[in-house]
Amino acid sequence: MKITWNDNILRNVYAKWNIRIKDYNKWKEKVVKVGEKLIEIAKKGGTVYYSDLMSEFKISRRDIGGIVGAVSEHEYLNKRPLLSAIVIRKDTNRPGDGFWGLPGINTKCGSKRLSNVEKEKCWKEIIKEVYNFWSKY
Repeated sequence: MKITWNDNILRNVYAKWNIRIKDYNKWKEKVVKVGEKLIEIAKKGGTVYYSDLMSEFKISRRDIGGIVGAVSEHEYLNKRPLLSAIVIRKDTNRPGDGFWGLPGINTKCGSKRLSNVEKEKCWKEIIKEVYNFWSKY
């Protein structure tokens, strides 16, 4: 399956978020490249560190969360699983705090404040959805 990156969705995400990359086309290029990399990793059932994405795509630490989040928001609005679930921190082997504020998390995990155990369970369910979806393509 080849993803078509919906420019209208990406423009809305770009306008809504506090994006530090001021050139939309440069930002979009990074979002698309990171998204395609995440799909490749998801098809293999893997995970990736934020720091590895930063190195590979020359993305600053302050921008990586927004780019990964934009990929997930794009996927959510296209009714696909949240790809950013497979992006993890090296120090915790878990997603960053921003993951819990993404669209669709309340639908999957409930809107109440989650304990760490509940977050872990929900995150693993979302990862399973990502792997199940992308293993078909």
